[in-house]
Amino acid sequence: MNVLSDLFFTPWGIVAIASLLLLFLVVPVSLFLRRAAAARRVGLLLEKYASDMINEAVMPDGIDGFIFADYLLRIGSNIVILNVESRKGYIFGAANIDEWTCVENKRTGKFNNPLKRATLFAQQCMHIGGLDDVRAHVLFGSESDFPKGVPEGVVEIPQFEEMLESLSSGGDDDEALEEAWAKLKAMCQESSHQINQ
Repeated sequence: MNVLSDLFFTPWGIVAIASLLLLFLVVPVSLFLRRAAAARRVGLLLEKYASDMINEAVMPDGIDGFIFADYLLRIGSNIVILNVESRKGYIFGAANIDEWTCVENKRTGKFNNPLKRATLFAQQCMHIGGLDDVRAHVLFGSESDFPKGVPEGVVEIPQFEEMLESLSSGGDDDEALEEAWAKLKAMCQESSHQINQ
């Protein structure tokens, strides 16, 4: 016991213990800060390009339930559904595959196709708003990589601002779009109120 305590209380032992403690603190804190910075950047870009937005949008699904989206956006002459995925590792999926795969550190996990949920929300928006087109996108963070190609509808952080800029290039003074947006906002507010009762 004395040998062990003598080892810990030597200058090298104290440095080793302090280094381990620092490592266990720095890694989680740096990951948290990186994710917070990415979320802040996404928020700033949405504020810059969206003329109006609803965070945590909710709508009826048409069969006595509700569907959810992270963002319902009005950008230029477009209405856009945006869901955000924060998965780490290699992602394998396609628009027509029900389950996608995430591989991280030789561990494999399955998750439901995130495009389907976004597309379902977009279809409901078209139905309620009387619109011909509502775009559905899923944003993956910088910790995700698509080695077999990025599925259509998926956006990665480096291309996100470019996509928003391109969507905002059209005018947003369309009267029909204005009416549709008002209907969608009202439906989201009503649905949110129903859930919170």
